[in-house]
Amino acid sequence: MYTNISEEALNFNLKPFLDSYLGKDIVKVTLSISKQYSFDFTLLAEQLLIYSKAKSKLPTFTNHYCFFTSKSYEQCSSEALANYKASLFNGSLCLDLCGGLGVDDWAFSKKFTQVISLDIDSLLNKLVRKNFEKLGVKNIERLNINANDFIKQNEQEFDLIYIDADRRPEAMHKRVVTLTETEPNILTIQNRLLMLSDTVLLKLSPMLDITTVINDLKNVSDVYVISLHNEVKELLVVMKKVKSKIFIHAVNIGDGGIQQFSNEWNNKVRMEYNDNGKYFFEPSLSLIKSALSSSYGIAHHLKMLASNTYYFVGDDDIHNFFGRSFKIINRVEFNKSTIKKYVTENGISKANISKRNFPIEVDELKKIFSIKDGGEEYLFFTQNVLKQKLMFHCRK
Repeated sequence: MYTNISEEALNFNLKPFLDSYLGKDIVKVTLSISKQYSFDFTLLAEQLLIYSKAKSKLPTFTNHYCFFTSKSYEQCSSEALANYKASLFNGSLCLDLCGGLGVDDWAFSKKFTQVISLDIDSLLNKLVRKNFEKLGVKNIERLNINANDFIKQNEQEFDLIYIDADRRPEAMHKRVVTLTETEPNILTIQNRLLMLSDTVLLKLSPMLDITTVINDLKNVSDVYVISLHNEVKELLVVMKKVKSKIFIHAVNIGDGGIQQFSNEWNNKVRMEYNDNGKYFFEPSLSLIKSALSSSYGIAHHLKMLASNTYYFVGDDDIHNFFGRSFKIINRVEFNKSTIKKYVTENGISKANISKRNFPIEVDELKKIFSIKDGGEEYLFFTQNVLKQKLMFHCRK
């Protein structure tokens, strides 16, 4: 890793460099650029490693030829997620305790008059300030200071305090998914944060248990389980100075826009179970993670196959279903010989196979029934509430 970043490197024009070398053999390119440039070329080599994948995650940043580092890129929000969380708030002054690459700062800068962003990595801060300059953002102040030191010294109040604590402290050599092992330690500073702002927003690992988070944190008002193209990416937790009811929100950001479903936390619902219907529904992973799939199913008059299956059936198609919906072609009780005969008679040599609450893995099912991936057929293997093993043959 580079130990210094010169002004020559900061002012380097990345566009012609990336146009010339992006996509080429990194070893050969590194040997070439090491002889061409007087400043530390490691920064340039790192851009070649990151830029091709960064174009979809951070299109505005790549279009303006911003700089990245491997760690900051790995941990940063995508632009889509950053814009969504910023859309939830607005005001005069926002404090970001762990600025990182600054993608969230960039999003918040469009909703707040001023953003103060902290990070102890002075070299990263050099790059981030240059990036903000390239992006034309003038209302973000990036400070070289530790979050704990800043909140001890500062008496200024903020409209929002945002914290995306480091979940990979260098000394621990493992991805951290508990609240007690982040840097800074959220649990030890939460009272101080609520003295400085009426609203505190935490970005947490989606692997954390929501009940544990609510029990460990003070005055939680909202929890957002956010997925991008049905992959759960972030757990956002809002804490308020004044205690209130807790609401859970499942959110999916996709090409067709944003889907969201909300309900009060621990709102007990009584789900009906059935395995007969015209349509088959697979809820979004954010609905499942947020424990809202049953509430969503009831709201749309669906029946669940079993409590730990998270598949639904219904007699009516649902426009813009929060997940995937299918027309049921057939419902077949599972027996290896019966299924083999069924797929043969129906000419199913390719299919998209999924399973939940079923003892045989997908790869084994493909092998048993000689089915390759793809095509227009969908086979769902599962169990109903009576533990009967079933296969649903569906089409979109």
